[in-house]
Amino acid sequence: MLLIILYSIFLVRLNILFNQLLNQSKTYVPTRDDYSFSFWRSIYIFTYGLIHWYISFSRAKEKELEQERKMKVAAERRALQQENLHLWAQLDAHNWNTALTELYMRSAKQDPDLMLGYDCLIKLTAYSLQTGNANGMAEVSEDITALENYIALLSWSNREKEKHYRLIVKGNSPKGRFIPAKLMTPFIENFFKYGDLSDPQNPGEIHVEYTDHQLYFHCRNPKHKNNEIKGGNGIGIVNTRKRLNIFFAQKHSLEIRNVDREFSVKLIITL
Repeated sequence: MLLIILYSIFLVRLNILFNQLLNQSKTYVPTRDDYSFSFWRSIYIFTYGLIHWYISFSRAKEKELEQERKMKVAAERRALQQENLHLWAQLDAHNWNTALTELYMRSAKQDPDLMLGYDCLIKLTAYSLQTGNANGMAEVSEDITALENYIALLSWSNREKEKHYRLIVKGNSPKGRFIPAKLMTPFIENFFKYGDLSDPQNPGEIHVEYTDHQLYFHCRNPKHKNNEIKGGNGIGIVNTRKRLNIFFAQKHSLEIRNVDREFSVKLIITL
């Protein structure tokens, strides 16, 4: 209202100036009609501006709501895709577990050595099914148990050549402490795949220790001569780095050493 009154006064003064210039007179006095005309004209201009602002604001708000709706639909679509992938992976792990259990039962009386490999696979697929239900997360103690099963499986699959390594696992089974499932698996895979574990005088080492507040992992293995594998740059370790940065951005340290005849990994996570 104050703006309307001020604008009306401005129009009256402008009208006085216009009439003085037109009549070449300095004694022009505005009439009541002049004030009334200026007042209603101010209301008209103010109303027009307000309507214009409201329409512009409504259009901008409508575009914003439409953008939010599209983003919501896209997010829901991605969530459905993730859920579908999760259900597929869960079913896949369940099918593998069922098939391996059947093979285990049939081979139990025929080949005890083969039975050991099946037993490790059954435990690992059951673990995959369990962590799939938990959105890929696992309690620390459960993940380390799965890691031990994975080590046993790799030892069994390489049983043709004797492997020399020391495995140390210590912990107090903290409850409610979670890490991404199979977080340390790529390190163990590289340990057996690229490590020279043939020398009993220089065995490889795997050391895992965990408490309520910290997880410590260290593995070291001698390397074969002329080993061309560039440790630390494989897709498994790259993915592990990404997962650590997602879940433990400021709460972990990862040290990877790759020298001529030795490869080692040291990982510390604050839980």
